[in-house]
Amino acid sequence: MLTPNKLPFIFLHVPRTGGVSMSKILYPFFKPEERYVVYVEEEGGNSRNAVQRFIELPQAEKEKIKFIGGHAYFGLHEYYSNYSYFTLLRNPVDRIISIYGYALGWEGHYLHDQIIANRWSLHEFVESKISTELDNAMVRMLSGSYDIPFGKCTEELLEKAKTNLTKFFPTFGITERFTDTVTMLNITHGMRIHLHDKKKHNVAKVVLAPEQTTDEVKNFIKKTNALDYKLYEYACQVFEERISKNKEAFDTEINRLKTVATSVEKNQNSTILKYFVPLQKWYHRIFKS
Repeated sequence: MLTPNKLPFIFLHVPRTGGVSMSKILYPFFKPEERYVVYVEEEGGNSRNAVQRFIELPQAEKEKIKFIGGHAYFGLHEYYSNYSYFTLLRNPVDRIISIYGYALGWEGHYLHDQIIANRWSLHEFVESKISTELDNAMVRMLSGSYDIPFGKCTEELLEKAKTNLTKFFPTFGITERFTDTVTMLNITHGMRIHLHDKKKHNVAKVVLAPEQTTDEVKNFIKKTNALDYKLYEYACQVFEERISKNKEAFDTEINRLKTVATSVEKNQNSTILKYFVPLQKWYHRIFKS
């Protein structure tokens, strides 16, 4: 389990990276009153107002917080002497497509009304520059840069994000490698997370038509988020290097996770059969006799 010298656990949740599913996994390790969650409130796509409310908390109240989650940017560790960062990074093209599908299908999303009113396609949505969530959001969050205008992220910010990732994050995750991510969390922080619950949370609300996600559109998204793509490639490389450095522990832990998952699945199937077989006999006795 996380030791006091690694708390608070600061989870920088980049939107549409699987952060809700990960939060559902992490929440049970902390009491409700120990958790503080930040969300995007501004239509421009950042969470400055929500973060400001955290900053304004008395230090005594901050010290009671053991888990900070949501869409906070890098930098909240400055209010603590001990802490531990974590984040998930995802292929930027897939992340942007997911934002569009989610916002299009959920009326409560802050971008939903604009998409509907303007009848934007995916390409038009990104081209609109309506939110900085669509412009190198991973670099923005990991470099701690709130107020950079759309299209103005720089290589300098990318390098800052890379430095922060390697210096301040004992481990981090890759969305496309969720099981490996959980394995590294368990190894690094002594957690005992299991993966028998494979349910995905907060998934995109709409499946897009093929003409929405052509190679041309994907290349446009990649170009718009070129710095995020570089950060993602770098993160994948570092992630693989960290697994290699912990290969023995990694192999042992991932085998344990698979064993637990298999055992749980067998028990679930056994429970289903326990009730299904008598029900089947009852059905035949009543309706087939």
